[in-house]
Amino acid sequence: MTSKHLCILGDSLCKGIILDPEKKRYTHGKVSMTTLLEEEKIHVANYAQFGSTISKGLRVFQRNSQAIACADYTIVEFGGNDSDHNWEEISAHPELEHLPKTPLTEFKNQYRKLICQLKSLGQKVALMNLPPIDPQKFFDWFCGHLNQNNVLTWLGGSVEYIYRWHELYNQQIMNLALEQQLPVIDVRSSFLSVRNYTDFLCEDGIHPNTEGQKMLFYAVKNFLTQIGEPVCA
Repeated sequence: MTSKHLCILGDSLCKGIILDPEKKRYTHGKVSMTTLLEEEKIHVANYAQFGSTISKGLRVFQRNSQAIACADYTIVEFGGNDSDHNWEEISAHPELEHLPKTPLTEFKNQYRKLICQLKSLGQKVALMNLPPIDPQKFFDWFCGHLNQNNVLTWLGGSVEYIYRWHELYNQQIMNLALEQQLPVIDVRSSFLSVRNYTDFLCEDGIHPNTEGQKMLFYAVKNFLTQIGEPVCA
């Protein structure tokens, strides 16, 4: 069987970053989607970066386009950081309007641009959608040291707005997949199908923990099997 190569462009979810529950800091997990793929003899060039937005992803692609062109399949995963806000500013000035790191229209346009540039290389492309977040965990982790009343005022009185806003970016990914006629690695359904998906997330409510990384791995592996890509050596 011919050996194939997988390329990944994304953020910390695909990088395998987890929140260490004891040290309370982010670190590379010993078990991640990438390490599990490599154990299956799947060759992975992982260009995912911690904190990456779609605009940063475009720059990573442009710096590494020649190497990426040699891959047989590219998986793209962005949106979590793009949808995030500056919670310190919101806490200080809840009466003001605050934009996310990447406004929704810009997110879709930049994502489309990346897809088109990948296609121009002759790449087969799949989009990975976003695992759901736990809005209460997210709020407690990122806003616990802030004026929570102010943040809740800006949120309209409920942390559920964080979930809905994150879901809006996920929907844009699904819309782009339909528009660009691209397959989707549906990790979101994998998480939502379990009774307590929050058990697969770190304390911050957004990064998959070790078990969550395994869920990402199985979603990618199953996707590659379904489309008939012989990625194993």
